[in-house]
Amino acid sequence: MGVRTSTIREWEAAGCPVERKAEKAGQASLYRAADVIAWDRERAVRAATGDMAASDLNDLRKRKLAAEVILAELILAEKQGQLVRLDIFVEQVAHACSALKSRLLVLPAVVAPSLTLATTTQEFFDIVYQAVIEALEDISSGSFNFFGTGAATEEPSDAV
Repeated sequence: MGVRTSTIREWEAAGCPVERKAEKAGQASLYRAADVIAWDRERAVRAATGDMAASDLNDLRKRKLAAEVILAELILAEKQGQLVRLDIFVEQVAHACSALKSRLLVLPAVVAPSLTLATTTQEFFDIVYQAVIEALEDISSGSFNFFGTGAATEEPSDAV
């Protein structure tokens, strides 16, 4: 398995299965590779999952206390505005996307009357471009109501 003999001795002390123990110092013990590999996997799983049966009461108390501290810190961070619950964040992003969509969908109605007066491609472009710029400025201003919070918003202007 590519390990030192000192590691094998440590494994034996930790409960690694031995097929036949060495009778004298300097002799090699005999191991069944499949048993050793299975034992090593079980040990790795216990280490990764925090084997409750192998833990003593003090260790469990320490883990519980650590979990309680982490939970308290998360609650405090949320109350201080440093942390946002995922469900609230997703809801607010959905509101923001809906507000953006609504603002952009009114562009055709805003520019249509002005386009009837345009006679050149450049005039069409200028009218549409100006309406897009106004919409983007409105969206990026502090007064745009992204989150449905009831903040006052200005209605889009019909003047282009």
